[in-house]
Amino acid sequence: MKISTDGGSSWTVLWNASELPPSQNYYHSPVSVDLTHYAGQDIHIAWHNVDGPDNFGMWYMWAIDDITVGEMEIDPRDLLVGSGIGGDVMANSQPIGTGSAKQAEAGTLAVNGFNIYLNGSLVAEGVPDTQYLFAQLNDGEYTAGVQAVYTTGVSEIVEKDFIIHENNLLALVAQPAGSGMLGGSAWYPAGEEVVVFAIPNEGFVFLNWSDTQGTIVSEEPVFLFTMPDNDVILIANFEDFEIFNLTFYLDMSNLDWLNFDHDMVNVTGSMHSWAVLGENARDQSMMQVDNSHTYKISFNLPPGEYSYAYFLNEGAHDHEWEHDVPVRQIMLDADKEAHDVWGEETTSVELPDIVGFTVYPNPFTMHINILGADWATHATVTDLLGNRVLEAPLSLGRIDAGSLRPGIYLLRLRGDDGRQAVQRILKH
Repeated sequence: MKISTDGGSSWTVLWNASELPPSQNYYHSPVSVDLTHYAGQDIHIAWHNVDGPDNFGMWYMWAIDDITVGEMEIDPRDLLVGSGIGGDVMANSQPIGTGSAKQAEAGTLAVNGFNIYLNGSLVAEGVPDTQYLFAQLNDGEYTAGVQAVYTTGVSEIVEKDFIIHENNLLALVAQPAGSGMLGGSAWYPAGEEVVVFAIPNEGFVFLNWSDTQGTIVSEEPVFLFTMPDNDVILIANFEDFEIFNLTFYLDMSNLDWLNFDHDMVNVTGSMHSWAVLGENARDQSMMQVDNSHTYKISFNLPPGEYSYAYFLNEGAHDHEWEHDVPVRQIMLDADKEAHDVWGEETTSVELPDIVGFTVYPNPFTMHINILGADWATHATVTDLLGNRVLEAPLSLGRIDAGSLRPGIYLLRLRGDDGRQAVQRILKH
């Protein structure tokens, strides 16, 4: 015997004759099935015989009669549709009206309406419909209750907890249109912290987040936004210029007094507003290349003409402009390398050999996997201002980058043969 509360779309088995102990026959007395759990509901009940998984066929003839639900009698002939046709077994189900599956002591199946409760208090009596709308509720936790009203009595109160919490819409817009991919737009309750992120499309760079009044909300591409108690539109502003990589190589072999363990070799210029160490300088210290006399540093910059010069330590002494070396100039219109010698005016500019590779996952959270760059031996991660945030030898095509803050970075690979490659990555 089965029961359905959704018009026959799904069924629950209430009694199964095959589960009775062997060699026992209980059919000389009625079988009673408790339907108290379904009090106040519209139900369908069904009986049928099912062949076993071995498809051996039915062993017995079955007869069903004298079916009653409460005081309602059911004729078994109304249940039969067909059987044994082409191996199929079909059965019909008998609909039972609302409230028929009540406790036996109610004495009748007639339902006169429903009593509605809220937090234990009666708020509506004898409601004829099967739906009820609680109106003008403030935010908070509530308990709803419903009680079926029969001709001779009432059912128990069935209760359900629910929460009222109004949500507001966070909408994200890229400006200009098509300049980037955005994430975080949805409906949220007031006070919830939402991770919002912006990824620039090819040919664009992220500038900031602003509201519809032009007020800057954040200058980070990934940030936590606290949802207010109203709908909000955030605008991700992008700029349509390309960023190029500029790498400086400086030969220090003509300074035989240079102490490689203590002296710092640095660069400054128009890209840093000519700041030197100790004057709000950016990351300007160059790295020694393979214990040689050559130092290097890379920046990611928009196209344009840049002036620059080199200096040692904090810049108070031992800088190129102190030795009448003219300020150097370079035009950045592609990825370039500037090769200089300390104290000499000539600059050699080269275009690096750039090759492609694949990074996954991107965006990432902890690790970066790299495909198609078996030639690469070293990896450098910089922010969009060119500041180095991670350097590591590249082995097994994997980089541990879990320590990075959420944001957009550039991953640069370098090989011993001089090949280089750059790709934009996003840390969640």
